[in-house]
Amino acid sequence: MSTKTIRWVLAHEPLDIFLRAAEKFAQQVSLASDGELEVEILGLKEYAAKYNNGVAVSYPELVEYLNAGKLEISQMYTHCLGKYARDMRVLDLPFLFKDDDHAARVLDGRIGQNILRGLSLNEGTKNVKGMAFTYSGGFTVISANRTVDSVEDLQGLRVRVPHSPVVHTYFKELGMEPVGMELDQMPAAFEAQTIDAAEITYRRLYEAQGQDHTESILHSNHDLFLTSIILNQDFWNTLSEDLQTVVREAALLAAQSEREEAIADDVVHRAHCLDDGIVVKNMSAELEQQFRDRSVNVYAKYADYFTPGLINKIKSA
Repeated sequence: MSTKTIRWVLAHEPLDIFLRAAEKFAQQVSLASDGELEVEILGLKEYAAKYNNGVAVSYPELVEYLNAGKLEISQMYTHCLGKYARDMRVLDLPFLFKDDDHAARVLDGRIGQNILRGLSLNEGTKNVKGMAFTYSGGFTVISANRTVDSVEDLQGLRVRVPHSPVVHTYFKELGMEPVGMELDQMPAAFEAQTIDAAEITYRRLYEAQGQDHTESILHSNHDLFLTSIILNQDFWNTLSEDLQTVVREAALLAAQSEREEAIADDVVHRAHCLDDGIVVKNMSAELEQQFRDRSVNVYAKYADYFTPGLINKIKSA
């Protein structure tokens, strides 16, 4: 019996949580396939040294490498995948999900699978198969270098956001000045004081070295910071139906386990912020309504952008 190797390349933080998810996937795959499949977990540097002649691979290039079959599996931010699958951007809409349970029903169900399937319709990702959704910290908050008690306090603040037109639109509606940047660019931006605020999660604030530049955090929980487990389609096609089931179920198990860890981790790092003297402000009903009111124009702008009926299906799931 020949053994097929699945190279899973880890590319972003929080590395420990994603590593444990990959290890859970590896254990499940090895056990359920009776050794027909094995998983090799690699960091970007390890992958470059072993499989890419020492040539460094950047995070955005992973999609290209996966599409070309140079690795079998990885994870990618959904706002990055939105470049290839338009419906992926729907997940950036503010106040789309009521809570984690609502998100799970959407992400793990038919709606989520249809969103992931959109990757195969783009030339740049036609050989990429979306497997499952993971958190990259979960619900987002807004950190700022000053106290924020109202929407008025946000006016004109330069806020770090991901490269998502939906997110940019929302923060403009809030009266802020969105500055698109990747997470690894944030430490320099905080240090240079070229941003005043950030759409972020509690843990990622520390990973971005932003805690010393943060006076308060508005616990807005306005959208989800998500990633997706993605697989090379050609490799998938070499698997028998039984092995495809093994990989599919292992990916979902790893994703669900990662999301549970991310939720627990968020609580720990929120407490860490409080211990460090950062003011964490819960949204009053009045302030939350102000935030929701400013999302109305965002939904109107993107009403015809996504597959018809998608937003309503998510809302009612």
